[in-house]
Amino acid sequence: APYTTTQALQFAAAVLLTPKVALAGQAAYGVTPGNYGTALVTELAQGRTNAFALGIVALDRLRPGDRFTFTVSQPMRSYTGSIALDMLTGLDDNGQPTRERMRFSMVPPGRELRMEMQYQQPVGRTASSGFTMVLRHQPDHLADAPMEKLLAWRYTQRF
Repeated sequence: APYTTTQALQFAAAVLLTPKVALAGQAAYGVTPGNYGTALVTELAQGRTNAFALGIVALDRLRPGDRFTFTVSQPMRSYTGSIALDMLTGLDDNGQPTRERMRFSMVPPGRELRMEMQYQQPVGRTASSGFTMVLRHQPDHLADAPMEKLLAWRYTQRF
């Protein structure tokens, strides 16, 4: 709706476990109030969303200047909310359109969890190289979706 305002709140913190190891995390929550629409969308029930991440960062593990991270996270996901639509459902015996108000949940059937591991090391004074491995369980919050795997290598050079 034109005047709908989503309110969001995020908490983030990091704690040094040792001089070269930190534990970091964040949690985010959002609320979008419900409203009554017009035409196709007739009602939008209040929606609530959340996301989180928890990771560990370690420096100088294999060589000076390197960084290793491991993170578990859930991308933003609705956990309440629905939408009602005025839908064309067919034709009656006289050929006139029939309509029905249908309600759909905005809560996805699955819950994506990501596990990500990264390693980065300096290469000389102006470059770095590293790899990233990501596993996505129920990607895009789809319960039946197969796990996705990603392996990437990155090289960066400052100039």
